[in-house]
Amino acid sequence: MSTQRKIDSIDAEILKALLKDARTSFAEIAKLCKVQPNVIRTHFYKLKKDGVITGEIMELRPEFFGYDCKATLRLKVNINKVSSVVEQLKTISEVLQIAEGFGKKNLLCFIITRSIKDLNRIVERIRGLNGVVEAEADLWITTTENVFPANLQINALRRK
Repeated sequence: MSTQRKIDSIDAEILKALLKDARTSFAEIAKLCKVQPNVIRTHFYKLKKDGVITGEIMELRPEFFGYDCKATLRLKVNINKVSSVVEQLKTISEVLQIAEGFGKKNLLCFIITRSIKDLNRIVERIRGLNGVVEAEADLWITTTENVFPANLQINALRRK
């Protein structure tokens, strides 16, 4: 399955507007594009159908719920156990996201806990998973916003 799709100028404007503010109305985007809102709606649902837009999310600040400890956990996992370890990690509520990669460590986990003590408990639990060879935690003192979606460069393909 190809992960690329042709993006026209209307698609690009829709994506830029929604990355800046996901609550932007189709009518507002239509004004920017100088088209009718139904054109924006059609493009939007096509982008969704094609998997370019994967959903709309609400972001929360974990600190408001007492999650003051944020960390990344870099794991070295036996290559034949990666799938099994990922499935086990998915069952740990403090693990928010898992990324698989290459290098000295092949899994990266984003974790939130209420305290350093809780983080230690989670790290030790993960170190004990079958297939985990090494685990290194990095504690984050401060963070900025979760992501910078407006920084993503989206350009329409130029017709030749």
